[in-house]
Amino acid sequence: MKIQKLKDWFEEIYIGETMNRKAVYSEYENEKSFKTLMPKAIYNGYIDDSKIMLYEMKDEKKKISDKKLTHAGDIILKLVNPYSAVLIDKDHEGLVVPSFCLILRGCKEDEGKPELGKYQKSFIATKESNLNYMLVFLNSDLFRNQMQEALKIGELTTLSKSMVENVDVPFCSRAGRKKLSEAFEYYSNNIRLTRKLIDLQNEYITALFDDVQKDEISDIYEESFIGDED
Repeated sequence: MKIQKLKDWFEEIYIGETMNRKAVYSEYENEKSFKTLMPKAIYNGYIDDSKIMLYEMKDEKKKISDKKLTHAGDIILKLVNPYSAVLIDKDHEGLVVPSFCLILRGCKEDEGKPELGKYQKSFIATKESNLNYMLVFLNSDLFRNQMQEALKIGELTTLSKSMVENVDVPFCSRAGRKKLSEAFEYYSNNIRLTRKLIDLQNEYITALFDDVQKDEISDIYEESFIGDED
């Protein structure tokens, strides 16, 4: 099985923007605020929109670099535990990526990489397939275990750009890669639907609690009013 460093599969790899130096939290959306993809919004291969936060620049003259914003086709990796990666789609373009995340941009196609040999080119032939495979790998125990070992050696708690760039990425057969990609997509969709169901149940419980409170308060007032008449 062929092993390559992760950095060989992306045109650009960036650390996200250092938010605490340039921006402050914004409670409400306004013309100055911008949406930020916080690490806690990245969960098991998808984005929890409810955890995207608003910020404003401390100095209005300063701007966030375009390279620190999400682009469709980017993979964003959390550098803090629990490590997780997400593939950016058109609906999540333009979000600011903070410094606790890594931006993996410009996933390469196999064309122009003759050192891989004919066999490897036969099962990883497009940018899309490489992206899907990388997403599966970055959300796997194989990746997390390599990172945990690297953290132990350096006695660190947060992943570095260098650690991720130099991680060993194995490539399986075309059939195996396809199965992994499809299975992970199915898994991610189930996680997304489950979390939506939980959110709806929470909303129901909250609304029910409010209704019960109102009814009981109303009963107390009625009993008090009747008592006064007596």
